[in-house]
Amino acid sequence: LYYCRLQKTIPFNVTSSEGETTCSTPAVTNSVERAVVVSEYRVGETVSFTCQQGFSLDGAQQIKCGSDGQWQPEPPKCGCGVPQNVQNSNANLADKYITMTSFPSGDKVYYTCDVGYTPVGGSKVRFCRNGKWTPLRLKSVDCDVPPVVKNAEIKGPHEPPYTYRTAIRYHCRVGTLIGQKEIWCTENGTWSTPPACHGSSNSNSWTHQLHHRLSPSIKVWTVTIYSATVAPSQTDRPKIRLLK
Repeated sequence: LYYCRLQKTIPFNVTSSEGETTCSTPAVTNSVERAVVVSEYRVGETVSFTCQQGFSLDGAQQIKCGSDGQWQPEPPKCGCGVPQNVQNSNANLADKYITMTSFPSGDKVYYTCDVGYTPVGGSKVRFCRNGKWTPLRLKSVDCDVPPVVKNAEIKGPHEPPYTYRTAIRYHCRVGTLIGQKEIWCTENGTWSTPPACHGSSNSNSWTHQLHHRLSPSIKVWTVTIYSATVAPSQTDRPKIRLLK
């Protein structure tokens, strides 16, 4: 078998020295031709095409030399076949390409990625080159180290990778937790909004509250004792205030 040349020529009518109308040899890139190369064909003669391995025929498999010196129908093309799904990549061929059966060399197709995945290099495109589709590799979306919350402990994975939907829980050592106690790695590779711990102790004073309920009819008193911030003396004594 002989392979046709890569240069594509446009068919045109040829008139032999005897005045007979003929067709020039059609050249189809990436196709396999007959063992015998013919320079011209007479009216009514046919030519069949088979694409090289890895290529798909786009057009009629057989064409005929017409009385006007043109091939009928026009010569086909050999391009890439339907791109197969990328295994274990969470990538899907865009809907508009699903019904197509062949693609000429140099053509391209687009993919959509499942949530939480992104293409390596940032491109979701595959190209038809030399009868083969260029590869497409995806990776899972990862987040950086979880944000630090003051006076809080983290419960969850303590080492990366923090992939999409990984959850981290916070517990306040001091104070009250404000916000969601759990955050997660989003599809954009960022963490959701972390909480905060409010109401931490004050180093300059301390408060001690006593609650004592004897019965529903007994009033509850709260005793608050304030510590002095200067050296105590006979006149500076701790003050006790009773709050009803």
